[in-house]
Amino acid sequence: MAICASIAAARCGSGSTTLTAPSVQRCALTISPGTLTLDAAGGSGAVTVTTSRECQWTASASAPWIRLGTTSGQGPGTISYDVDPNRSTTPRNTVVAIGEFRATLTQRAASCPFSLTPSSIAIGPGGGEQTISLSTEDFCSWTAASDVPWVTVTRTAGNGSDELQVRVDANAGELRRGTLTVGDASLPIEQQARPVANPTSCAVTLAPSASSVTSAGGPITTSVSTGAGCTWTAVSNASWVKISGSGTGSGSGPATFSVDPNTGAARTGTVMISGVPFTVSQGGAAAPPPPPPSCTFSAAPGSFTNVAAAGATLDVMVTAPTGCAWTATSTLSWVAITQGASGSGDATVKLTVQLNSGVLRSGTVTVAGQPITVTQVAAASPCTFTVAPTSYNPPVAGGTTQIAVTTTSSCAWTVSGAPSWISATPSGATGNGNVSLTVQANTGAGRTATLTIAGQPVVVTQPSGLPACAYTINPSSFSNVAAAGGNISVAVTTTAGCAWSVSGNPAWVTASTVNGSGSGTTTITVQANTGALRTSAFTIAGQNFTVTQLPGACTYTVTPSSFNLPSGAQNKTITVSTQAGCPVQASSSDTSWLHITATPPAGGGDVDFTADRNDASTARTANVTISGLAFTQNVSVTQAKK
Repeated sequence: MAICASIAAARCGSGSTTLTAPSVQRCALTISPGTLTLDAAGGSGAVTVTTSRECQWTASASAPWIRLGTTSGQGPGTISYDVDPNRSTTPRNTVVAIGEFRATLTQRAASCPFSLTPSSIAIGPGGGEQTISLSTEDFCSWTAASDVPWVTVTRTAGNGSDELQVRVDANAGELRRGTLTVGDASLPIEQQARPVANPTSCAVTLAPSASSVTSAGGPITTSVSTGAGCTWTAVSNASWVKISGSGTGSGSGPATFSVDPNTGAARTGTVMISGVPFTVSQGGAAAPPPPPPSCTFSAAPGSFTNVAAAGATLDVMVTAPTGCAWTATSTLSWVAITQGASGSGDATVKLTVQLNSGVLRSGTVTVAGQPITVTQVAAASPCTFTVAPTSYNPPVAGGTTQIAVTTTSSCAWTVSGAPSWISATPSGATGNGNVSLTVQANTGAGRTATLTIAGQPVVVTQPSGLPACAYTINPSSFSNVAAAGGNISVAVTTTAGCAWSVSGNPAWVTASTVNGSGSGTTTITVQANTGALRTSAFTIAGQNFTVTQLPGACTYTVTPSSFNLPSGAQNKTITVSTQAGCPVQASSSDTSWLHITATPPAGGGDVDFTADRNDASTARTANVTISGLAFTQNVSVTQAKK
């Protein structure tokens, strides 16, 4: 009973033991994406962790401005993250560590928009100070500078929003303009010229003092009244109102402006003429036109049968909503559109059918997108035709044959329907005749065409000119693929130019090359299996290919766990229970007297063994070893002495 003593907490004799196979797979881990780039505004996202379900992992971030939704887990999962806004003009980076992998996260630098209020300054010749407001982010630095010496600013540098005092010196000369730049914002400054020494009053009046224009825009004019010799200047405070000419004048006279077209809502702007406002009001853009009507068409009747051989004029009534345009077309040489080749809404289309001097004929014209079938009866004395032969089977190299047409001397006939690879001579005749068909050599797939000769079908069939395509693949199966997945390269052997494809594979099996030509290879990749045994059969180059993948995990129950046998020869059975597809093997530790006679297939069953008669004077012991996927259990067999 030494074997019993070596098995902790186990009882000798019959019984059952259930063991769960541990994972022996290495805890390989991948993350996606491996590199992340976020805008300065920050935001949220997630990193996907791919690994075996029994593998544990931890996650950490090296910067305080990123927060992880979780810092540990087991098996596949997702790690969410939140990133604070970057309130700096410098980009920043950090690393998120997940297991042995590192995901790099880069956040872009913040931008610094600048705006100034007011957006422009118009000041008199005496100059003075004016306060302007600068608006920007608190982390944005700026400098202020004037492009003219007569404009100065109290502060020339700073950070964030601020108020600045702008000083404009008195003007002893003509009208002048300058620009103050703060950050990337510009402030136009215009200073009026000094007054002229003239006893006449230089007060300015406008007539009219306001004007309205439509959304189309255009020129507008107001009359400026002032003393003789008095200069005046017009300055627009609206970007869409432009000053025509120099915008200056002396004494009374017209001031002309141009208003841009308006594509938005109604708007109002002001033009200052020597300090006197001229108001411009512009109407909003016209409402968009209503959507076009929903156009549905019908044409009646849909067919004309038994049209007289003498010809006729046929009326087709078109019904359509008002404004819906349509056309009528005919590709038939004997039916013409004589009225209503195009129209809109309801209308009548007239079809003129010509005289028929031959056999019954039928064709289709199109009216308002609807097919209209016209069938015309044969002439009073119809012509009959026979052709021989009615088929031709040229070889791959091509060939020529004669088709005999038999009819009465006054009956005309034609040849139609010949494809580009068949030439027919002549294309028609009257009375008896022969048609010579010449078929070109075929370098492609087999082809068939049906020609109409004197109204009779003649079928031409030519075999393929392509080489015969035979395919072999090696290997033809991928068996016992590990649950973690795997891949195998399959070689396709065939003739150059022979196309092949991979088809019928399930979602868990992919091919690197789905379509190919000539000999080549494709890599078959099997994804990880977290469930039961699975098998798929599909085709590669038309050949069967089979994939069998082991289950994600197997548990086994072995009954009984030991035997105590008499000395005589014995036949016994061990029952192994497991999931479908899980492999089972059995072996004897002493094959001199203990023999395995049967083992079950994958999925469990009975293991049969025999014990020879024991003629010795001592008992003997051996093991039947049951093994499977990451599983081993010894069943002790003890046989009594003689």
